[in-house]
Order: sequence, then C-alpha cells, then structure tokens
Amino acid sequence: MKKEILKKFGNGQFFSGIFTKKDGTAREFSGRIINHERWTENTIGLYDTKKKQYRSMRTDLPFYFENKNFSLSKAKD
Repeated sequence: MKKEILKKFGNGQFFSGIFTKKDGTAREFSGRIINHERWTENTIGLYDTKKKQYRSMRTDLPFYFENKNFSLSKAKD
C-alpha cells in the first residue's frame, strides 16, 4: 500500500484526507507527504499545512486520501 500512496501522492502534491492513528482514533489533515529517513515499511510522514505540524501515519490502518486528480483508501481488515 505504501508504494501506491507514494506513486499517487508522493511527488509534492497537496491532498486532504483522514487516517487512523495508532490508538484507533481518526485524524483529518490537509498537506503533503514528506521525505524522512525514519519511515518504515508501513509508515509515511505527512506535513499538515493547516496545523503546521508533522505527522506519521501507518499505512496498514484505515485511511482515505483525495486531491483533484486521485483518491485512495484502505478499509478496515
């Protein structure tokens, strides 16, 4: 799933969405993917432009992303 996210949204595009935090709660954001050496196989970094904060997101948990060109989601297993 990580490769699919990076293919669609990893080239500096801004997008919005919702992702599930590790504790199971949902977080809304608007921003873009950032490059960081701490990424793991199931983690990507985001910069939220509304809150002016960095976030880490797990790609193995449910999420929904969209921009004017693409949408991508992962449902609960």
